Amino acid sequence: MVEEDLSKLWEGLNLIEVEEQLVKVLDHDILAAAQRGINCLMAKVITERNFNKEAFRSTMPQLWRIEGGVTFTEIGESSFMLEFEKCSDKEKIIQGRPWTFDKNLIGIQDIDNSLPPSAVSFSHDPFLIQLHNIPFIGMTEDYGKQITLAIGRVIKVEVDKEGQGWGRCLRVQAEVDITKTLVRGRWIQAGVRKLWTVFKYEQLQKFCFRCSVIMHQGRVCPH
Repeated sequence: MVEEDLSKLWEGLNLIEVEEQLVKVLDHDILAAAQRGINCLMAKVITERNFNKEAFRSTMPQLWRIEGGVTFTEIGESSFMLEFEKCSDKEKIIQGRPWTFDKNLIGIQDIDNSLPPSAVSFSHDPFLIQLHNIPFIGMTEDYGKQITLAIGRVIKVEVDKEGQGWGRCLRVQAEVDITKTLVRGRWIQAGVRKLWTVFKYEQLQKFCFRCSVIMHQGRVCPH
């Protein structure tokens, strides 16, 4: 990461005596920060355009339907620290991902107290993906995981107590790397039949139509 590269660069420089002096964070301060972080989240609006930050602050608590209050602290160009009065509200937001604002994905990450705000990565976000054109014999938890591993870490496959998800499609929740091209589908073979399984991402809003990457919407597309 950029921050790690900068740290290595500074370590290699010739520092004066006062710059060499190390400031050590005390254990009780680490514990205090960890305790406060229990009720905090990091949020980033994934967009290349300017957006109404005041509208973001006022709109999202209503959409989240939180029971307590929340404080927004701006920590970057489009990122915020959210501090909740109730930890249950934080969990509700985590479980309800993905969230969007003005058709832009909102990256949500838990707090890592050992990192500076600029080092927090918003590269992954969970999505529900519908797997279409799957034969009934492939609509199981095991095959759902195998197929969706092309996207990323599988969180859950929606199946019944028999381990099957027979229906119009199979729904799987997985972590999507929003810095990479969206996976559109996969081939599967059942006996002599070879079928193309189509991936449909639920609540998918803006993404780059040139390279199908969510992290940018085309203005700085390398392609």
